[in-house]
Amino acid sequence: MAYQPMTMSNAKPKEEREENDFYATHPSATKTFLNEFNKHFYPSQVFWENACGNGHISKVLKKTFEHTKIYNTDIIQREFPCEQLDFLKATKVDRPKEFTYIITNPPFKLAEQFVWKAMDLLNDGEVCAYLLRIQFFIKKRKYEKRECN
Repeated sequence: MAYQPMTMSNAKPKEEREENDFYATHPSATKTFLNEFNKHFYPSQVFWENACGNGHISKVLKKTFEHTKIYNTDIIQREFPCEQLDFLKATKVDRPKEFTYIITNPPFKLAEQFVWKAMDLLNDGEVCAYLLRIQFFIKKRKYEKRECN
């Protein structure tokens, strides 16, 4: 799969976007993220990649932390082995029993729902870390400004 950064200049119109908003995360983006992650969190060796796609993030996690336990789930079974699970419909019963970190790059159009769902599913001491486009925060800030006025 070719990796293409999604920027405002090359964002695709709704009708041209990949099915299920699936865009692979380039390994270098995951490595950069993990370098920052390691400064703030101790890798517990147990991760949940809840939108694993073709395993691009999971493969870098495994390479970075050799003894990492990774639970891979996705709504669609692609080429990478994972448990088929619709994260947005998941309950505490559906989630992996043992993990400390959720790390993923959720579909952009569902990013906010993924964030809120993770908050519902996390127990004390568990952390959610999502790779999101900057537009997610800009969009959110505009919404919050409108709410305040």
